[in-house]
Amino acid sequence: MLFIEQKAQTTKVPLVVIRPSIIAASFAEPVPGWTDSIGLLGGFYTIAGHGILRDLPLNPKLIGDQIPVDFVSNQLLVSIPFLVKQFRETNNPLLITHSCSSSTNGLTWGDTTSILVKHWERDPYEKAVMKPVMRAHTTDKSWQLAFKLNSEIPSKALYYISKVGNKKMKSDAKEFRECVKKCKEIGLQFAYFMNNEWIFDNPSTIKLA
Repeated sequence: MLFIEQKAQTTKVPLVVIRPSIIAASFAEPVPGWTDSIGLLGGFYTIAGHGILRDLPLNPKLIGDQIPVDFVSNQLLVSIPFLVKQFRETNNPLLITHSCSSSTNGLTWGDTTSILVKHWERDPYEKAVMKPVMRAHTTDKSWQLAFKLNSEIPSKALYYISKVGNKKMKSDAKEFRECVKKCKEIGLQFAYFMNNEWIFDNPSTIKLA
């Protein structure tokens, strides 16, 4: 960041640096819920929406700073004329701004899971395996136990039972078991992230309003 600041001051070329928190699906544009990626949280929510990922290692009281992708793009567009005006008036060619909400309107992980479950009730996935449920566990021991009882054991039982079934049953059971394994990996990867919070201040962003 220091290099960018020095480069902007040296060349006097106006430069906007926007630092978003977690970029989430769109709020309104082009349509609510739009995304072009199922990586990171997009994939996390997709698996949960299909009813496969049901127990989560997270603290529902902590803030998970997520910002809709259309907020980020709109902020970028608004920043351009703001920076031009700033450069003309102060000769400062650099604008650094966060795109986040944790310090002013933070959304907790509990808020997120509640909103998602209500959304899936209104507009469920056509190929959902089960009705989506998102249960929060604040300790690793609690989550590990719940995941084993509610996901790993049932998926293994289904896998072995399917061996006496037809080809499709075997294929579906194998795929379901693999999805459960992937859910375990996701839980392990996100556990630290969802049991801690980071608050980002955004005074520069407020000035753009």
